[in-house]
Amino acid sequence: MATVKELKFEDRDDTGIETGGAEETHENPEDGENPEFGRNPEIGEIGGAELYPSSLPQFFLYKGTKRYWRTASWPWRGQRQLYKERFVNIQDEVYFVYTPIDDSIILRIMVDHTGFLKAVSWHVSDLKWKELWAAPKHQCDWYGKCGSYSTCEPVDITIYECACLPGYELKDARNWFLRDGSGGCVSKGLESSSMCDPGEGFVKVENVLLPDSSFAVWVNTSMSRANCEKQCKMNCSCSAYAIVDAPGIAKGCITWHGELMDTIYDRNDRYDLYVRVDALELAEKARKSNGHHEKGFLAIAIPAVFSTSLIISVLGYLWLRKIGEKGVGAVERRESIGDS
Repeated sequence: MATVKELKFEDRDDTGIETGGAEETHENPEDGENPEFGRNPEIGEIGGAELYPSSLPQFFLYKGTKRYWRTASWPWRGQRQLYKERFVNIQDEVYFVYTPIDDSIILRIMVDHTGFLKAVSWHVSDLKWKELWAAPKHQCDWYGKCGSYSTCEPVDITIYECACLPGYELKDARNWFLRDGSGGCVSKGLESSSMCDPGEGFVKVENVLLPDSSFAVWVNTSMSRANCEKQCKMNCSCSAYAIVDAPGIAKGCITWHGELMDTIYDRNDRYDLYVRVDALELAEKARKSNGHHEKGFLAIAIPAVFSTSLIISVLGYLWLRKIGEKGVGAVERRESIGDS
């Protein structure tokens, strides 16, 4: 059975050195279906960091038993300018080790007394720990900020960052209006429609930090997107899929079963999530896409017609003017002949 390393962080003094703490090893249940497995209520409200050993491992921060932040799912894009990473994810154990790239650098990753995960380095010159990075940092970093079946995009403080995934709609419009998106979104599907009816399909959501992978499954470590989609479609509980690059793996097929939680737009992560929708939603997306292309065609055609008309008008004006000038010249010549 697999094991998971749980890192507990307790009280610290002002330098950031732990005054308590331990590392524990837990057996992972064979069914792997309990998202709260390994939780230690003794961590309390100060917070704790934990590596959750799902098919795609990820780190969580907790306050009590409540998750409030998570990393992207493995494979991670690490801070390579700061430290080297080694991650082992095999049948018998899962663990993560970081090593400073320079032995002269004193580097620590810690959860401070406020509950933030930080990387700090020791500066001998002023005898202080200095922060290199910290999390959570942005509004969308807080776990479940927009609830299930939603996306979070930190673009502008004047624009609400939460939105529903394709095929879903607001669960509580009033709270959403008040900028509380924790209730998330629900399926638009009617009782007469089903995710397993003919005509259903997938809509691509680009450049995201993939959803919480607690219930995601590696279908295959080398599979095309078309075959991955086929595998997802064969299982009515499959709500989405993605193709992920991982060390030693060409293209891995990942599927999600159950709710999609904590999907965040992130151009640095650059994964595409394919969300399952029913036939009605797929038809609506196709109609909007065709409408967009038609508008684009009109936007190009109208200026082209206008430009052509303008050119014809100018040429016509110049031709008529030339004819007029010839007519005036002929009249003047006739008058001069008559006078003579």
